[in-house]
This record gives sequence, structure tokens and C-alpha cells, in this order.
Amino acid sequence: ISTNRLPLHDFAHETLQHLVLIVPLASTLLCPIAEQQFPFMTKEINVQITYVKNLLRSLSYLSIQRSRFLEIILSKLLRLDVHASRQDIIRVENSNIETELVFSLEQLDTNDNNTKGMKLDQADKLDCLMYVMFEYIISICIENGKIKN
Repeated sequence: ISTNRLPLHDFAHETLQHLVLIVPLASTLLCPIAEQQFPFMTKEINVQITYVKNLLRSLSYLSIQRSRFLEIILSKLLRLDVHASRQDIIRVENSNIETELVFSLEQLDTNDNNTKGMKLDQADKLDCLMYVMFEYIISICIENGKIKN
């Protein structure tokens, strides 16, 4: 999340918190909205990460909706996983290894912006979003290096 957007996100969360305090039933309306507005899997990874991080952040004051929000996020991750087939990932990884070997042997003097790791967009998105989810789980379950009771 870019630093210039943090105050905007803080303001949005503060507004939602106050709204839920004034109108408790509003929290039930947020689940379908969160699901409808979830960025489609073709959106850029930073958009998806920001959305998921903000959904998870909202659980601090929408704890009654925790299971539903987590269900929404996990269903979207599952959809990403389905679209990033293992065979395609392996095929792309192997072709990238072969390409890197050929280029390293030829010592081409080109400015290639290839990133190391998986080249499939869906797989990269899934990896990043899974990392965000694991960070959240750790923050909820572990305190001072020990599992919370």
C-alpha cells in the first residue's frame, strides 16, 4: 500500500467503524458488497493485495463477520488457484530455465526485465495473496513468539 493512500484507508476504516457503531445492522450489508467489489483476478496484484489487506483490517471492528469475510477471501484465492494450473506453471518455469540458460550462454547484452520465480501472473498473485493471509493468521494466532490461547 503506498504511503500516500494510507490516510485515505485510515479515514475509510474510521468511517466504517463509526457507521457500524451507529447502525449495527450495517455490518451484515458489508459482506455482499465486499464480495461484489472484490477485484477480478485480472486486476493488478497491488489492487488485490490492498483490497485483501483492507478486508482483513476491517475484521478488527467487524469481528462478527470474520468467518464470512475469510470465506470470501479464500473462495477468491481458490478461484485463482484453479486458473493457475500446475502443468502450466511447470511448463512456464521449465521454458524460463531453458531460456535463461541460452541467454547466459550467449552473453546477450540486452536489458531484459524478467523477474526470477514464477512467470505466470495468476500464480504470482496467488503466492502474494497467500503470503498476506499467512501474515494475518500469524498476527491473530501468535503473540510474542507464542501461540495465543
